[in-house]
Amino acid sequence: MFFYYFAGIGSIDASKLAKGSLMNNAKIVKTLIEQRPGMLKVEANRLIDDFSSAVLDILVRDGRVVIPGLGSLILQTRKARTGRNPATGEPLSIPEKKVIKFRPGKPVRQKING
Repeated sequence: MFFYYFAGIGSIDASKLAKGSLMNNAKIVKTLIEQRPGMLKVEANRLIDDFSSAVLDILVRDGRVVIPGLGSLILQTRKARTGRNPATGEPLSIPEKKVIKFRPGKPVRQKING
């Protein structure tokens, strides 16, 4: 249900963002408010929070989230391994852990590669 609400906002005009700027929550909220005159700051924040929460819940539950037009987030397990302490050179055990990998979708790859 969150996706339909999120999808209803349309796209964000990236040309209005400063080149090389880091996209953080405040900038996303500001951009949403500028491009949706009726949207309140509280609504924009709630939208971002709901979307992030839903993506995380689905990722933990299913191991994969596909965001149309953007790409896929995939939960993978990195196996335990032996590493080295860079200061002393001593071997140490690095435990197994879960990591999130992003695989860009076709529109993203085409835009990046021209």
